[in-house]
Amino acid sequence: MKRVLFAERRLPHYRVSLLESVREKLGARGVAFDFIHGDPSPAELVRQDEGQLLWALRMRQTRYALGDRLVWQPFDVDGYDLVIVGQENRLLYNHWLCRPWRRFDLAFFGHGMNFAARHTNTLRERFKRFTTRQADWWFAYTALSKTIVEQVGFAPQRITVVNNATDTSTLRAQLASVSNAELEALRSGRHLTPGKTGLFLGSLYADKGLELLLDAAAIVHAADPQFSLVIVGDGPARDVVANAAATMPGVHWLGALRGRDKALAMAASDFMLMPGAVGLSIVDGFAGGLPLLCTQSPGHGPEIAYLQPGQNGALTAPTSAAFAAAISQLLQAPDLLGHWRENARVDGLRLSVEAMAERFAGGIEDALSASQRRPG
Repeated sequence: MKRVLFAERRLPHYRVSLLESVREKLGARGVAFDFIHGDPSPAELVRQDEGQLLWALRMRQTRYALGDRLVWQPFDVDGYDLVIVGQENRLLYNHWLCRPWRRFDLAFFGHGMNFAARHTNTLRERFKRFTTRQADWWFAYTALSKTIVEQVGFAPQRITVVNNATDTSTLRAQLASVSNAELEALRSGRHLTPGKTGLFLGSLYADKGLELLLDAAAIVHAADPQFSLVIVGDGPARDVVANAAATMPGVHWLGALRGRDKALAMAASDFMLMPGAVGLSIVDGFAGGLPLLCTQSPGHGPEIAYLQPGQNGALTAPTSAAFAAAISQLLQAPDLLGHWRENARVDGLRLSVEAMAERFAGGIEDALSASQRRPG
């Protein structure tokens, strides 16, 4: 039986269903699949987004240094045919796994570049392009990630596009279970007007563009008092958001929500507002039929490839005035909002954890079939 190890720095809750599904699919195909993870950084603990997986292995230690810019997480790879790891520069042990004399195939799971980098020719980015070519296989988050990996000279036939996603089937079921009474209670309690409610969904930290979001919300609310901004999430910038909710009309902070509570907040909203870094939240939004409004700011994850401006959302200049103008335009065009919502819903149907797991498992089989190494 072939043995595969997938190692991640930590285990966020949105990865649990993917890992369960991949393990089940590979087990049925005669492939043993293990997952090992370490501990989150102290700053990440505030997010309260850690997952639980009974069969997961734990790394012996997770040490952070230089403000979490370096991470040391050694783990055992003996006996595995394929080891899958992230490519982040700060994951020091993963670079040791790139050694040419390894007796296992090494695959990277990620982007091929740092999407938050403002310059692409720095020493860090040149090193990342070098390590991109050291793997035997690539699991690219999106088609955009695949293009980036190909551009540095990696063979396209050794790249699997997984279309990074979350457990949207569960989310859709939760959305469908929201009753009219629950919806009306939330709307009346928070003075939310149907067709006039924007939702921010994600962790609260600087790269999310929270100040721009709040400035734009103030502009829009001054012109249309029926507009409301609902913020769902927690993190280091919670004080900024809490203060805004306490002092700004039309701003509501609900904290970090999961399950049906998150689904209820989504059901009461009409579109997503994410001016800063966009990641997996776009998948959740589309599952709820919520188009996305974001800005051309640096730091977007590869999931930004799912956005089609003018079809399922908008991409504006990174200013509060431009962002506010896009919101106001949508508030004044209910037919356009309805069209975008339907497009988002349809696009969301192809972005599921089930489809991602099937691509991931298939890619693992392809990587094992192409292997020229023997496990140590």
